[in-house]
Amino acid sequence: IARRIIAWAAAGGLGIGRTVLAVISAPQFLEDPQSAAEQVWLASGKNAAANGGIMRTSILGVWNFQDEQAVRRNTEIGCQITHYDPRCVGSCVCATSIIQQLLLGADDLPALVAITQDAGNLYDARIAEYIELARQPEISKLELDQYEKIGYTLKALGASIWALLHANNFREGLLAVIHEGGDADTNAAVAGAILGAKFGYGGIPEEWANGLLRKNELEARVNALLDLNCGQSADESPA
Repeated sequence: IARRIIAWAAAGGLGIGRTVLAVISAPQFLEDPQSAAEQVWLASGKNAAANGGIMRTSILGVWNFQDEQAVRRNTEIGCQITHYDPRCVGSCVCATSIIQQLLLGADDLPALVAITQDAGNLYDARIAEYIELARQPEISKLELDQYEKIGYTLKALGASIWALLHANNFREGLLAVIHEGGDADTNAAVAGAILGAKFGYGGIPEEWANGLLRKNELEARVNALLDLNCGQSADESPA
């Protein structure tokens, strides 16, 4: 994964954040990315909690989703490749745990969010504030366009949990997050992952799915993942 991040950055790294750029510039990054990420975090005064980790790790809620401990451990490692702050790691674990539980059939969403908050508390007590805000019907409570905290990992987590609890469909949830502004593409990436797990592929507006750039390549990757993970291609999946 570290090598692929380096290759992506060398090819232009569209949207690369300050945290990721600092981490991949560390001399030990390819040999020990977690150490590089930790050093950048320490140099920030332990105050670098950007959203690049949670944007990237949602897929780890799908991989080996039958095993709760494996999902958690894979997510921790996957986040710490670039983002070491416990708020980053905890928010990533919250997001992948929600996705995992939705795939396993969880349908009591308030209970799922309560369990998620308990899991987040194991990493950083500051996570709970944003989960509480996400419980409110008004998405504006999250202040996603707050300039000083644009790009904050807990904003992205809060937006995704708000969409999980309050959106009636995929389109409604995703557009609500996007229209709040702020770091809208990242917030929508995380919310979209969770909404996808909630409503399934069939819940995505057809024109959105069919209009994807590189759609055939993406579908091939999805089917390869499904074959590895559960021996079932997207064409055969009831979702």
